[in-house]
Amino acid sequence: MFAAPNLRPFSISSFGFNLSGVTSSGKTFCVRSAASAAGLNSSEGPATWDASLAGLEQRALGHRDSMVPLDDTSNLPQPELAKLVTFRLAGNRPKAKAGQYVIANDIVDLDWRVIPLSTSEDPIWQQMIKPGRGRVRGEEVRMINVRAGVSDKGDIFDGPNADARVGSTLEERLQFVEKQEKLTQDYQGEAFRAYLAKRCADKRAEETLKKYMNQFLEAASLPEQFRWLGRMRRLFAVVYASAAQATECPCRC
Repeated sequence: MFAAPNLRPFSISSFGFNLSGVTSSGKTFCVRSAASAAGLNSSEGPATWDASLAGLEQRALGHRDSMVPLDDTSNLPQPELAKLVTFRLAGNRPKAKAGQYVIANDIVDLDWRVIPLSTSEDPIWQQMIKPGRGRVRGEEVRMINVRAGVSDKGDIFDGPNADARVGSTLEERLQFVEKQEKLTQDYQGEAFRAYLAKRCADKRAEETLKKYMNQFLEAASLPEQFRWLGRMRRLFAVVYASAAQATECPCRC
């Protein structure tokens, strides 16, 4: 994942993904991979949820037009903050301040467009999902849960060529994660610089992004009974289109 795309032309608010799985299953590696593109990794590891609401808002401002690492929900000072933070981040701006206070202190109107990446052992909204519920709560769309565990099947590490690229045994898959995690530290920031140089010179960037989004939407059709997943599909389309646009051949062949 590179910079968060300009979401305004598509009427899409900021949104994120929570990667859930057992301990030492590759979740943090996924966050480090995304953070590596923009050079956000440190030797201490990704930033965690251990912050106040105001602190997390400041973090979003500091990561504007990029991704925001929020590793490990167990670091939350108050578990119930997850819902409030997710709602606030999706609003693209900090909590509104009184007009007189803004004028008196000459405060600039602030906003952000970010894609937070979170991790947890259990699906982040598991306790809020009730059997037989017919609709998706807002927080489930603002922070979409994705399974991530090299010891599992049918998750973020799997696909048509996963056995060949990631590994067919648990030992091979763990080695893959360890090797790739080292690369995220060695080459961080390089992808973002190359991406910006390419994108700033591309006058057809928005047109291309829309093309890839439509490509994803056509390929990921939804049966009638799952139409409520449409908003989630559109958010996945933004991520797919951004990655496809960033890695496409310069001649668009």
